[in-house]
Amino acid sequence: PDVGHLKVEAVARAIRRVQADVDIQPRRIQLTGQEATATVSGVIRQLATCDLIIDATACPRTFNLLARVASLREKVLIWCEVFE
Repeated sequence: PDVGHLKVEAVARAIRRVQADVDIQPRRIQLTGQEATATVSGVIRQLATCDLIIDATACPRTFNLLARVASLREKVLIWCEVFE
């Protein structure tokens, strides 16, 4: 049912099916792309307040950034990648 949908939205829907009242704040931002530094910094600050961080980007640079945030803030990081 989620074919053709953004992964961030599909994962959010899947989590809500398990726990309907969970506070999910999906972000569609390319952390290691050409986004404005202030935008990326703001997202990283928000990530530091989360209980759980999910990386489904399959981007090693993004994983490294999120792993560092998770490590420094002692947060749980779930990493997933979809293969053909």
